[in-house]
Amino acid sequence: MAIVDPFFWIVPLVTLAWGERRHWRPALVYLLALLAVTALVGVRGSGVVVWWVRLFTVLAAATGVIGWERHWFGVARRRRAAAYGLLVLVVYIGASAAAGTLAKREARAAATRRFGPDARWAALTVVGRPFHWEPLAASADTVAGPGWSTPRHLDDPVVRAALHTPSGRAMSQFARFLVASIDSSADGRWVALWDARFHRAAPPRNGWAAVLIPVPSAH
Repeated sequence: MAIVDPFFWIVPLVTLAWGERRHWRPALVYLLALLAVTALVGVRGSGVVVWWVRLFTVLAAATGVIGWERHWFGVARRRRAAAYGLLVLVVYIGASAAAGTLAKREARAAATRRFGPDARWAALTVVGRPFHWEPLAASADTVAGPGWSTPRHLDDPVVRAALHTPSGRAMSQFARFLVASIDSSADGRWVALWDARFHRAAPPRNGWAAVLIPVPSAH
């Protein structure tokens, strides 16, 4: 499952609202939360979130408002509403797990074909696109994904020196697909380390899952 998944926002929110007492204060809280989630996923998520997830979010929010207004459940049947919400999530998780197993099998096979039996591989979830995974493969000197590849430079002496610093050790322990580059500029020599799971090319200085380490120039 993706770390950020609209299904885990909208489904519990709707079912909890259905089981809430009929009063303007909780109604206002749930209405504002529904509007915020709908705007985030349905409007601001355009271009990132797949269309059917945006449509589901809008329809679920509308269903939540109708169900609350028509008193489909209420406090007396709040456990039933919660159980229905959990059932929807269980079915969704099961379908995702089944599709993910196939995606991981294909990612492993593709990595083995490209880099041999010692290749490292992963099937990365895509935020906003359930049931889609991005395959990633790596050898000792290259990391590759669909339509791109980048050298790792981990055997360079300057990179090895950076990896022995506290920041370098922390990044090497965190990153599953560690990549490095060397930048020699007027203000000295720098080694960029980042995780290819999150960046295909060198990210901005000290971005997420990345670090920039100064390395003394050789005399």
